[in-house]
Amino acid sequence: MKRQIREWTHTLLLVATFLFLISGMGITEPNLINAITLRLLTKETSYKIHSWLLYPFTALLVTHIYLTISPKIKKKDN
Repeated sequence: MKRQIREWTHTLLLVATFLFLISGMGITEPNLINAITLRLLTKETSYKIHSWLLYPFTALLVTHIYLTISPKIKKKDN
């Protein structure tokens, strides 16, 4: 069960990171991202996605760090 949670966390963090980067590029380079996404991702949409992703990205990052470090800390204690 814990392995599945860890795998889901890693996968979701990867997706969130990708979306965070693409939406950030959509804010700074809207013409490039418009061309790549066939005008599906405008500057306004990129800004909304980028703003919305901040909290889930942060939560996933903290969870990822915790799940990665906690087994190593428990090993040290033993």
